[in-house]
Amino acid sequence: MIGRSNTLAHAAARQVAEGRRGDSVMFNPLYIHAGVGLGKTHLLQAVTWAGNSGSERKVLYLTAEKFMYGFVAALKTQTALAFKEALRGIDVLVIDDLQFLQGKSTQAEFCHTLNALIDAGRQVVIAADRPPSDLESLDDRVRSRLAGGLVVEMGSLGEELRLGILKSRVAAARAHHASFDVPAPVLDYLARTITHNGRDLEGAINRLLAHSKLNAQPVTLEMAEREVRDLIRPQEPKRIKIEDIQRVVARQYNVSRSDLLSSRRTRQCGSPASGRDVSGENPDAALIARNRPPVRRTRSHHGAARRAQDRGAGEQGCFAFRRGRIAQAPIAERVSARQGSGEDAIDPSSRRRPGPVLSFAPANA
Repeated sequence: MIGRSNTLAHAAARQVAEGRRGDSVMFNPLYIHAGVGLGKTHLLQAVTWAGNSGSERKVLYLTAEKFMYGFVAALKTQTALAFKEALRGIDVLVIDDLQFLQGKSTQAEFCHTLNALIDAGRQVVIAADRPPSDLESLDDRVRSRLAGGLVVEMGSLGEELRLGILKSRVAAARAHHASFDVPAPVLDYLARTITHNGRDLEGAINRLLAHSKLNAQPVTLEMAEREVRDLIRPQEPKRIKIEDIQRVVARQYNVSRSDLLSSRRTRQCGSPASGRDVSGENPDAALIARNRPPVRRTRSHHGAARRAQDRGAGEQGCFAFRRGRIAQAPIAERVSARQGSGEDAIDPSSRRRPGPVLSFAPANA
């Protein structure tokens, strides 16, 4: 089904599927990213089927997990050279779920394969759940290579597209169950209320089919409201996760997310702005600190944080780390507050206890 959210992705995938051996590759690699259940895997499998329907080209569909398994198995059986030659002889390589690609050696082999295919004029199609810049687990060379191609996003499904998906699912179910029928008001209700992804729409049709066949009852609007109530999710604003905040901060100050979370506190990581955000000028600092992953703090960590805050605030500051939060206040205010409460009424010089008096006079004196 084609809608406003997947028009560009469908057009690019169709051009790849209808290409022939020897044709110039316009966009390479073709990178498609979308959320769960929005049709990227379905689109990649369609490209593979259409490409293999003719005898001219060889199209191979692999998930990232299968690529890793094949490479590791080739290393164990000492057939890595045959594995590389088999991939480099493919006309169109389709990789799905690239976000699951792990391992330094596996990523290096994937990068070499990607470069070899692109340099040879072979087509590469990749799908993931996020854009290349957000794949932090991948090497910078791989992300740069992916971003150099055509990056297409498949957005959320519109109401018209959801209605078309529901009608196609009903038609497919009617091919095996001729008496199955879903009234138009029920389809409109499902398309209007189930908005998350296409798999929920398919699950709703399966529930209605099972209820109609097993209970021998026609599909009604009341029955649909009762059966799919757990698939209806309220329209809530997108919640900002701590990972999103860390990613934006790392991108803004040109540091990696791993350095931001590590105990290393260089001048680049100890930015004055980051010190102010964590110290309490940010109204959500308590929430950020509570959801922040635990970091092993050292003396150098605290010292760098103090220096960063002093540089950013323009005055001397002091930190009190309590229960994962950082409370900051100028020294003058802290001292005046404690003097007003009577805590510092004792002379600071009297806090030091005098030691024993040593006498060097003779014993008989």
